Amino acid sequence: GDAVLLRCALAAAYDACRRREAALAEALRAVSAESTNAAALTTLGLLELPRQRTSALVTLKSATLSGASKAPASSWGAARAASVLRACTRAASLKNKADDAYLRGDLDASIGFYGDAIATAPPEDSAFVAVCYSNRAACRRRKRDLVPALEDCDRALELYPGYARALFRRA
Repeated sequence: GDAVLLRCALAAAYDACRRREAALAEALRAVSAESTNAAALTTLGLLELPRQRTSALVTLKSATLSGASKAPASSWGAARAASVLRACTRAASLKNKADDAYLRGDLDASIGFYGDAIATAPPEDSAFVAVCYSNRAACRRRKRDLVPALEDCDRALELYPGYARALFRRA
């Protein structure tokens, strides 16, 4: 009920302050209190997304299935989870098209698909977006578009500091 929603709000506040561990702890407490609360599951799924993508997608799917309740928070949680899942699925499909185009040597198509994947992915999926930026940088580097390639590496590193592949491609 209200205590779970308060924990979700607290988790969001901790996340906004870049206190990820505290945010995850509050989200886990909310899910522990009500394991079928769609708002709690959605909060946890969104916080897990950058680091544990597969687990987060399972949690978000659970939120969509738990949202049958007529409670506003439950329906909000289920709707938000469904929206994020759709965006993640579409972005992954676009990234796969980009990967295929890269393997065929169609760098222009690959750059376009990576750009579409970046634009489609939810902002919470920062690690996925960083991978797309890094891969697009590789395409641009192969085309000798070095300034945009460096900019893409910088964006990838902003989203995922220490990402080895982006660091390597930037060097």
